Amino acid sequence: MAKGAQDEAFLHGYTVLFGSTDNNYIQEEKFLDALKAKMVDGIIYVSFNPATSEKLLENITVPVVFMDRKIKKRENMGSVLIDNFSAMKDVAAYIAGKGCRQPAGMLIRYIDLGMPLTDRILPYEIMERGTLYNMKTFNQFT
Repeated sequence: MAKGAQDEAFLHGYTVLFGSTDNNYIQEEKFLDALKAKMVDGIIYVSFNPATSEKLLENITVPVVFMDRKIKKRENMGSVLIDNFSAMKDVAAYIAGKGCRQPAGMLIRYIDLGMPLTDRILPYEIMERGTLYNMKTFNQFT
């Protein structure tokens, strides 16, 4: 996702600055304050907690695009979403076709703070090939 955004921005004369806040509200707030101080043209934002994003962004006037997060839209904000359910259903079918019987062990760890976690895990629960999501097994990997 980051490389694609950077490549496209470069084609249009923009530079992309990246920052990671390690799912820390205070770091996220400081990073957004730094972006405001640098007078950036816009922000591509993947918040770890969309519930707190509204407060952090209340004084930001530049365009903000949320990536893979549903938000309460304002005039200068939008979002780009993917169909996590369909994407992960395809992944589940693929790995089941390769013989994997415990697909939950292949999931990346997520913190359930409004992220599209359900859409990413649910396909494992309903796999047509009879392999069901097993919370006990999944917890061993998180």
